[in-house]
Amino acid sequence: MIAMRSGRFISIAFSTILAVATVACYWRAISCDFVGLDDPGYVSRNPKVLAGLSFAGWNYAWSTRDCSNWHPLTWLSLQLDSTVWGTTPRGYHATNIALHAINSVLLFCVLVRSTGRRICAAIVAAFFALHPLRVEAVAWVSGRKELLAVTFVLASLYSYAAAQKSEAANAKRKHTVLALVWFLCALLSKPMA
Repeated sequence: MIAMRSGRFISIAFSTILAVATVACYWRAISCDFVGLDDPGYVSRNPKVLAGLSFAGWNYAWSTRDCSNWHPLTWLSLQLDSTVWGTTPRGYHATNIALHAINSVLLFCVLVRSTGRRICAAIVAAFFALHPLRVEAVAWVSGRKELLAVTFVLASLYSYAAAQKSEAANAKRKHTVLALVWFLCALLSKPMA
């Protein structure tokens, strides 16, 4: 019992350190502007996104092929940002940073659930969180599709690992269905998932 509590405390500590380090590493992106390449099509010159969440925006998200992709959850996420943050890029960047921090913690949790090796999981998750290759997805607002897809893929992997470790048939079924739902959400965020 004490070992379980100790393991849970260590996992919470690693997750907190990982999230704080990720936010600290990418925090400067919050002062960036929209990037001139894809961000105008996704946000800064897209009236459907800038209008925020609405019935028309919902229809747009599920029917458009703008920016050569069909990813309704990405469009809805950007519309939600527009509703919450308005038209300034600061909020969109803050959401991307938060999503990347969540992804880093989720990766840690997936690795711990799959392997049981907390230290190794923390090291791998830290490399993922802080590696310079992640900058594009975090600092580029149109990278939202990748961040969302990774969030849902990791949630799917976590649920799948939980299903594999479940001994009860009902729990196994529940986790398997949840894994499929998360994976569907990943596909609706970025078809490459």
